[in-house]
Amino acid sequence: MSGLLPYFIELSLEFKRTEVSVHTVHQLFDLTYHLQEKERSFEENYILAESYHLLGYRNKAEKVLESVISTAGKKEKEKALKLILKLTKGNPVVNVREKQYRDLRESSEPKKQIRLSFDDFTVIREGGIYRVAFSTRITKVVIFNKYVQTGDIDIFSKVQPDETIILQLICHFEWLSELEKELTAFYKTADTDYKPEKTDPDWFNGLDIWDVLVEIDSQGIIHTGLLIQDYYNHDFGFRLTLQDQTITDLQYDPVL
Repeated sequence: MSGLLPYFIELSLEFKRTEVSVHTVHQLFDLTYHLQEKERSFEENYILAESYHLLGYRNKAEKVLESVISTAGKKEKEKALKLILKLTKGNPVVNVREKQYRDLRESSEPKKQIRLSFDDFTVIREGGIYRVAFSTRITKVVIFNKYVQTGDIDIFSKVQPDETIILQLICHFEWLSELEKELTAFYKTADTDYKPEKTDPDWFNGLDIWDVLVEIDSQGIIHTGLLIQDYYNHDFGFRLTLQDQTITDLQYDPVL
């Protein structure tokens, strides 16, 4: 990439002029990917740090600058220290989170659910309930078209899981993998505080699943609770509740 500095200056101006358009966010991420993969000069390190700064990743920007200060010349060191000082001041507005922009291109790509079988689950009795765990072969599953680590999923059952229960779980996870239309439709009518107006595909792609709890009651009904971070709502979290294959409740919680 030739003419890197003029390109970055123009890109940063466009980033601010367009009030952070999706296109300029993608361009900034592409620039960071390009610079991460090469041996960098001081100028390239500075541009990488400034790119991280624009995208909201202060810690990454500081680490880049701190790694080059010891070998930088006097003017370069002053330039780096000036940006570090700017970074360490943080957000002057109390109790307002600084936005960290994300590259959502991978999130929008369709993902197929991992093919699950009876052998992919193990059952462990813990007192009066049963814990259902994924086998070591399954390290992640698809939920809402996102890969979720199985370590972030807890499954409990009040009845001893037989083949019917395991088959229900397999079908449940298959349903969870493709829930965009149902979730978006439910979201539009959900009565909850802190709800933003954005409901286009970017909203769904910007969701990040933190935690999943699946509980099977004595009648074999599957109750699922998820903690989800909303990228387009200041990274606030919301709690989503489901019963079998029906969404029952959605509540934002700014503390999450």
